[in-house]
Amino acid sequence: MRSITKLDLQYAHRFYGFRGEAQYLHGHTGVLTIEVEDSVEPGVNMVFPCNEIQKTAWEVLKNFDHALILREDDPLLPAILGVYEKQGIKDGSPQNKMKGPAFKTELATAYPDCRLVVTKETMTVEGMIKIVYELLRDKLNIAKLTFTSGVNAASEEFETKKTIDRCPLCGIALNENGVCPKCGYRTSKRRRPAKIRRRKNKIAKNGPAKRNIRLCGAVFARIPEAAGRKNEKANKIRENACKTGQNTV
Repeated sequence: MRSITKLDLQYAHRFYGFRGEAQYLHGHTGVLTIEVEDSVEPGVNMVFPCNEIQKTAWEVLKNFDHALILREDDPLLPAILGVYEKQGIKDGSPQNKMKGPAFKTELATAYPDCRLVVTKETMTVEGMIKIVYELLRDKLNIAKLTFTSGVNAASEEFETKKTIDRCPLCGIALNENGVCPKCGYRTSKRRRPAKIRRRKNKIAKNGPAKRNIRLCGAVFARIPEAAGRKNEKANKIRENACKTGQNTV
């Protein structure tokens, strides 16, 4: 199944070398539709929250919004940079706050400080789809991209192979440690920290009398400080266990 969301982009460009009106500098409102495919996460009954798709995509695509997009061999490019330099805005201005991280791929390079994107190919709707997929393919499980600009529109479907582990509480992707970056949910499949694993292996070699006492610290070290009242109860259990040598595991 797919989750689908849209983003609006305001930008200016021109088709250098094109015979027609589009060879002149002009502006557009572009609409990008992103379709993410995966299984339905039972905890939230959705594939992927659409607002999270927008956040992930917008982090890099905001460099295209209110930006000038020119081909790398366009003679207008050095002229524009010259004007920006005279105005003192080539390297940024206090009002230019909606900036994403600078990026450089095979197809495009973003210069957020002067709101400029330089492309390898003419920035048609087809060209935009290629650029967007290159930027987002490792961040989202994209099945289809559609981009419309004026009367022009294009779409392309992509093969999806991987399934992304998602949080059952808020639906977003878990990080490499199996933890949700939004709500802190942690998958039960996570491994113990290496230090505790080594300690447990070492304890297993010792006699049972030492094992119970030495495990106290290892077990209760994993109880988060934010546990509040549960922590107080856990501390009492730990003290009693250490005094009596009782196995608390």
